[in-house]
Amino acid sequence: MKDLKLDEHTGLVLEGGGMRGVFTCGVLDYLMDHDIRFPYAIGVSAGACNGLSYASRQRGRAKFSNIDLLEKYNYIGLKHLLRKRNILDFDLLFNEFPEHILPYDYDTYFASPERFVMVTTNCMTGEANYFEEKRDKSRVIDIVRASSSLPFVCPVTYVDGVPMLDGGIVDSIPLQRAIADGYTRNVVILTRNRGYRKDTKDIRIPSFVYRKYPKLREALSRRCAVYNEQLEMVEQMEDEGKIIVIRPQKPVMVDRIERDVQKLTEFYEEGYDCAGTRRVTRQGEPLLRSFFARAFYKTIHRISDTHIVDGARDYKLMTRPVLEALLSLKEYNRFSKGLYEWVGFRTKWFEYENVERVAGETKWSFFKLFLYSIEGIVAFSTAPLALASIMGVLLSFISFLSIIVLTIRELIWPHSAYGWTSMVCVFCLMGGIVLLCLGILGQYLAKTYTEVKKRPIYIARERSIAPSN
Repeated sequence: MKDLKLDEHTGLVLEGGGMRGVFTCGVLDYLMDHDIRFPYAIGVSAGACNGLSYASRQRGRAKFSNIDLLEKYNYIGLKHLLRKRNILDFDLLFNEFPEHILPYDYDTYFASPERFVMVTTNCMTGEANYFEEKRDKSRVIDIVRASSSLPFVCPVTYVDGVPMLDGGIVDSIPLQRAIADGYTRNVVILTRNRGYRKDTKDIRIPSFVYRKYPKLREALSRRCAVYNEQLEMVEQMEDEGKIIVIRPQKPVMVDRIERDVQKLTEFYEEGYDCAGTRRVTRQGEPLLRSFFARAFYKTIHRISDTHIVDGARDYKLMTRPVLEALLSLKEYNRFSKGLYEWVGFRTKWFEYENVERVAGETKWSFFKLFLYSIEGIVAFSTAPLALASIMGVLLSFISFLSIIVLTIRELIWPHSAYGWTSMVCVFCLMGGIVLLCLGILGQYLAKTYTEVKKRPIYIARERSIAPSN
């Protein structure tokens, strides 16, 4: 499916990843900024923690607890592992934070009609358990604590008296569970770039580790293979158009237990202000039209500072700052493809291959497209006016040299220079001078044209201080 519409069958799937979950925080804050709500969400590990803030409609809470409070309380480190046998300060994370420092809005969460599922790993069975809780505050915290209990470095946590650990051990990307729950169209938020695979091989966990839980040891022994299989499934479904995936675009340099606040902040802020589609192939298009289309993009890239993406479509999704920036451009002739790029916001391009039109006929004839390309060139480049000046200089120079050559030739060999030759040289010289003058006038006109459009000198992507009324 090319376009995903939110309906009763749309779900949101949140991967874990420890501190890499700050990327998910940024995406969820964006969804809340635009009041985008899913009837169903499922999260595992850090995805469960961040998803709970999303389910309670607390914009910025997840970011504040993951980054700002980390800098203040330093709740990750070996000192906690030595003192409490837990690399994370769970007392702070799941007692002080949600109860006193940064409480969850339980009233909003319990009253919301949307479903929210949290994933844990049952130590006894070595299988995933899926919980929904909208009545008991303590049980909610027990579940999310269990879902976030990393193996080996965090203690076993109990839910309803059953020993539990991180849900990512057996179901890092709970997409299949969302489908099984009846949500066949899903948006999946990952914390790794496309193409990532765990390159470490699974090893058999020794019997003295988690001695009481042999099924858990089996699950841990095939953890990497299961995760890679899930990534393969996600990419395949994405390519088939069955799901939409939001993920980092570059290899992630943030560790599961990352403590570098600067890294975490940059990862949280990684994202895009605008999303659009671009056609990556022209299969089935007339050869002449394809040739001139490629020629246009090559030309505009050479003569303009604005990079217009080849194959970009005009349909876009954008944040409020992008919209305000576009509306601030008051010019009448609006070459949209160029304006989108000129404002300079970060854009995520979703690529697709050209397909045959299902119904109707395009209204864009070759002639209309040619005029449209001319409009784009004149709107974002004054190079044609500068070209007139250059051509005028060259023509004048060549004509002047030709006149000198003819004069010398006539002096050496009388009557060797024909009248029409000298006349052509004079006409070319005069034409070159006229063209040069027109080019100079054109440069003044170009400056005036640029000033009249009143494009802003710069555009701020974000403000630290709200503008006064």
